[in-house]
Amino acid sequence: MGFASRAADIVLYGLSVDEEAEPLLKALGKHKRGKGCVYLKRLADVDAGVLEQLVTRAFKSKQV
Repeated sequence: MGFASRAADIVLYGLSVDEEAEPLLKALGKHKRGKGCVYLKRLADVDAGVLEQLVTRAFKSKQV
């Protein structure tokens, strides 16, 4: 899980860890997706609870 603040978007990496993340991504709110990242214009555009679940899943999937 990582992020970058760019001029036009906030970019979140590593949220699409598995097929089970798909329903959460659909419920996230206003966003765009790239191959391995999610683009947000503003945090206010997304559901903070869903974003928290996605970040938690991404973090847990990378633990050894």
